[in-house]
Amino acid sequence: SYLKVLKRWSFFFFIPLAALPPRIVLTGFLLFMTPVVLNKLEYSDAAVGRFMMCYFISNLLFTPLVARLLDRFNCHRSLLLGGSILMGGAIFLFSYSTLLSSLVVSMILLGLGMALSTTSLISIIPLQFARECATEGQGTVTSLLRVVERIGSILGPLFVAFLIKVAGFSDGAMILGVILSTLAIGLALYLLLTRNSTGDKALQ
Repeated sequence: SYLKVLKRWSFFFFIPLAALPPRIVLTGFLLFMTPVVLNKLEYSDAAVGRFMMCYFISNLLFTPLVARLLDRFNCHRSLLLGGSILMGGAIFLFSYSTLLSSLVVSMILLGLGMALSTTSLISIIPLQFARECATEGQGTVTSLLRVVERIGSILGPLFVAFLIKVAGFSDGAMILGVILSTLAIGLALYLLLTRNSTGDKALQ
């Protein structure tokens, strides 16, 4: 069943454009690169912990709001794309400035971007892939997406460590931001091309 779903080009391209980036950002950038960079900037372990809490608090506060927006306006595509853009912008801000205020803002934006992406990602599955859910079952499609997310969680630290090894901390973060921004552009084109493929007029 997984192979049948992956053979559909619409789902195959959805994986690198929408499903993998949030997991790579979470495990690679937030949980791996961020504490390493802050340690290099001579922040204490306690300060690093407080700093990273800005992301989790932001994500916690924004996720219920995003869910309400989805339920009320059915703006799945717009919020998914907005989350991808915000994640790339947050990493750019992190890479360009060492000011504490800028770093805190980058974490807040990252939390918002993750809330937009992950919440929209789950709810968009039965709408964006109605045909796949009808033929193979929604449980199959959703579980495949979860498997892909787990793979992304494993690849995240490895990929970011490679960027740091090749380009250093600041440039590595900038390259990651460029990659995410490029994927966001690709996601925008993908959503535009598949806008009328679901037959669901409420899907914006």
